[in-house]
Amino acid sequence: MVGHRAGLLEVSIRVKPNDDEDLETFTARVEREQRKLEDAVRERALTALAAAEQP
Repeated sequence: MVGHRAGLLEVSIRVKPNDDEDLETFTARVEREQRKLEDAVRERALTALAAAEQP
């Protein structure tokens, strides 16, 4: 879910456990998905900054 309010970007993910997943495996998968989201947001922000600096 992505929302835009007052110049701020709010980003979240939902990760549901698989039927055969134990807590440790699920937690590791959630952490990977969170890192992927953070990387995507960081890359998008850098792309936007670079575009803003273009004459």
